[in-house]
Amino acid sequence: MNSQHIRGPAVNFVNHLFRTAIALVALANPAFAEDPSDLRKSMAVMTIPEIVMATLSTLVERFDGKIDRLSFYSEFSDRTWSIKLENSYDAKNKVEILLAGYTWGSKGQDHYQTYSGSGMVDDEPVSINGRITWPSDPKTSLFSTMNFDHVTKVGKNSFWGVVKAAEFAGCGVLAGVTLYALSVPPTGGWSLGLSPQILSTSAGIAGGCVHISGIIREFKEGEEPPEIETLPERPALPPDSDKLPLDDKVIIIVENTGLISGRMPASDSKGSVEINGDSVWKDGWLKGSVFVDKKN
Repeated sequence: MNSQHIRGPAVNFVNHLFRTAIALVALANPAFAEDPSDLRKSMAVMTIPEIVMATLSTLVERFDGKIDRLSFYSEFSDRTWSIKLENSYDAKNKVEILLAGYTWGSKGQDHYQTYSGSGMVDDEPVSINGRITWPSDPKTSLFSTMNFDHVTKVGKNSFWGVVKAAEFAGCGVLAGVTLYALSVPPTGGWSLGLSPQILSTSAGIAGGCVHISGIIREFKEGEEPPEIETLPERPALPPDSDKLPLDDKVIIIVENTGLISGRMPASDSKGSVEINGDSVWKDGWLKGSVFVDKKN
């Protein structure tokens, strides 16, 4: 496979995947069982991009595409994290939203992330609340699945957006761990399959992280948010000879270099929500842009 990389936060996610063969771990890293602090940091790094994309997804629906690009900056530690979202691209449509979160749980326990925030889009108030659950495997104390619940409320007359997702996730590169490669063939269509490639380990997120999820979204106006009673179908790891289709899945990649890429599938005809950015593990920050790609 080719391994030519395109760098920079403005790179289109589709082109990035088409021209890059990325080896990724789709299982939890056993090293995290011995270092709970790094485990919780990795949880934050993997969920912050999804929170950012879920928020823009609702704003796109509420404002009919008028808000289609935001910048974000986030700081994280092993327990706490914060996100700032703003519109630094269009002076006509002011956006400023601040969120803060906390990761609950100790070694050998299930982990939970809770977060909330508020802000303004022009003269309309925005409030956000969310809950993320990471069930622990009782045999290994590792985490390879995650459930995501995100609610955004916009305006005094209450436009609601609810995003529910079910993921599998993992970080790191260790001998004997099955690796997967993400690619986009010339005929189109994202897929995940087995790969012999291995990302080199480095300080911070060793070998990078990936998570892939099924997603359900509901939007409505009213006094109460829409209720989604069931989880979406959680993607399963493909057999050795097969590939996992990704066109209707959320995918987030954090490479071992700190480069962040992600995509949330299109809602109706408004286009997919995509994210590009950078992160520095040792300093505890992420930054970049989230935007609508109307071609996808």
